[in-house]
Amino acid sequence: MKPRLMITTANDTRDKHLDALARFLGPTDSLVVTVDVYADDGRMILQVPLDPEAEVVAREHPRLQPGGLTEIISYIRCPKTTQTLELTVDNAEVRTRREIVPQIKRAATKGGKTFDTA
Repeated sequence: MKPRLMITTANDTRDKHLDALARFLGPTDSLVVTVDVYADDGRMILQVPLDPEAEVVAREHPRLQPGGLTEIISYIRCPKTTQTLELTVDNAEVRTRREIVPQIKRAATKGGKTFDTA
């Protein structure tokens, strides 16, 4: 069974959820955090892991930011070596793309244990 969670934004609760998700990581997996930002006028900034096996396993509740922005934080299970792209989209057209360093929150070790990378 694959875990699917909606995580609250309270730090202590978030850590408990991340620890629970970490139990499902394979020896080469990690939990990566992506932050997507959506604007009222059709602009977006998206972070996308490039591994075909990357899978969203949890999301935080959307956060409303000043200026009509909505921020969605997702937790994605993917291999530790996954590359991530950040795309800037304007009215469904990709304007810029750049490779970024993924934000790894939890990672598995060879022995099956996990550690917090935050």
